[in-house]
Amino acid sequence: MRRNMTRLLAAILMAGTLSGLLVPLAFAEVADHVVIGEIYVDEQGAGSEWIELYNPGTIMINIENWVIDTKSDTDADITLPSGAQIPAHGFYFIGDQSGGSWNPDKGTWLSPDYTETMTLTDADGWVRLRSSSGGPIIDTVGWGTSTTYETSPANGPSEGESLQRKVDASTNEDGAHGPAWDTNNNGSDFFTQTSPDPQNSSQALPPVPELPAILLLSLGLVIAGGYVWFRGRSVMSYKPG
Repeated sequence: MRRNMTRLLAAILMAGTLSGLLVPLAFAEVADHVVIGEIYVDEQGAGSEWIELYNPGTIMINIENWVIDTKSDTDADITLPSGAQIPAHGFYFIGDQSGGSWNPDKGTWLSPDYTETMTLTDADGWVRLRSSSGGPIIDTVGWGTSTTYETSPANGPSEGESLQRKVDASTNEDGAHGPAWDTNNNGSDFFTQTSPDPQNSSQALPPVPELPAILLLSLGLVIAGGYVWFRGRSVMSYKPG
């Protein structure tokens, strides 16, 4: 019986050790803050540019007076309005109102949560999200030949395309999870979306499940299985006096 107990404890300790080694890796990939989820840089004709934010967290976040800097205006090109909020697992859609109105390239696009005149540079632009003018940088995306980016710039999109953040390292999008993949490398975190479809605050998608949750479930199954095996062996080896 002691040998059986030793084996069970060894299995539990091994599972726990593996979980401890892998948990830090998982949290480094899925963002724990509001991110720039998608950017429409090169509009068609006289259409409007736009920026989509995504909140991978489980609580609503107040983004009132948050700002977005751009290459064209490095200090608060866009200032989000009073009362602006981004839902848990939700989006916030900011549209360009150049010429005084929102002019989408596609009539099927959802309405922006907020519109303001913005100028996004096509070939070498960047956008930077801050919690206030001149405040801490929350997220940065640069593309094309930009000199402002995280690690490396994303590929510059063509006219009518957007830059969209990936769901995870191997999946661009799957329709079931939000764009929360963040390794602080624009070149690998974003892909060129040929069919842009911006989401506003009426939409919500959870981020991909983090590895710790999967590991904890697996660990629980290992422990439960070990316990059942141990109990079965104990019953089989029991000999009444």
